[in-house]
Amino acid sequence: MVCLGRLLPAGCAAGRVLSARGEHSRAIEMMQEALDAYRAIGQRIALPIMMAALAESHTAAGERRSTRCRVAVSCDLDIDCRSAATDEA
Repeated sequence: MVCLGRLLPAGCAAGRVLSARGEHSRAIEMMQEALDAYRAIGQRIALPIMMAALAESHTAAGERRSTRCRVAVSCDLDIDCRSAATDEA
């Protein structure tokens, strides 16, 4: 059984703490899981703040392209994010 508290907005908050501690990859993974679970149950109200937190963690990790893609997806901007794994300076 999955702990929904960890996967919903609380999971995003826990991810922010991990990111602040420098555990960016773990934080990003946790926040992405939280976002996926939140969307899967049909919730939308906290999506903007959760997506902003995820983008902040990508920024803290130095993943500029991933940050831009997260913001683009949130704002429905037309940006090619297929190669987001290869961040550019």
